[in-house]
Amino acid sequence: AAAAAAAVPAKNESRKGGERIGPMFRKENVGCSLWVKNITTMTRANDLKTVFSNYGTVVSAKIVASPKQREKHFGYITMQTEEQATNCIQHIHRSELHGRIILVEKVKLDKVKKPAPSSSAPTLPKKEPTKRGGTSQSSRSRPKSPPKQQPKPLPPQRKKPEA
Repeated sequence: AAAAAAAVPAKNESRKGGERIGPMFRKENVGCSLWVKNITTMTRANDLKTVFSNYGTVVSAKIVASPKQREKHFGYITMQTEEQATNCIQHIHRSELHGRIILVEKVKLDKVKKPAPSSSAPTLPKKEPTKRGGTSQSSRSRPKSPPKQQPKPLPPQRKKPEA
């Protein structure tokens, strides 16, 4: 059982080895990873692989669709070397693919989400039971906003004496 547990990589490590920085990137490949923006919904990972393979060896190609906006798609390409990634940017950035001008940039570490350590998992506060055994109403409702300030009343106006 111990040998089987050792064969399974930790959550932040990939099966091929190397520490993962985000859902798709290993730490050693960050300089080789490219972000492709403004691709159409009909663009597939194989299309990106075909275009980028003209400028080097493609290690991986992925398409990600935005869950909020169906028309927004991104591509992530990992090249074998950093020089090949730079070469791709020079030749493919602002070129046309499926009728759109695509934008190619290197992935930056600040754009990649780092996984949270498993020991510091967020804990939710416990809900206090009510007399009926359920949870209190206040724990389910949204936090109250500060009360609105009432405008101060204007001072009484003085009447001008008639002449």
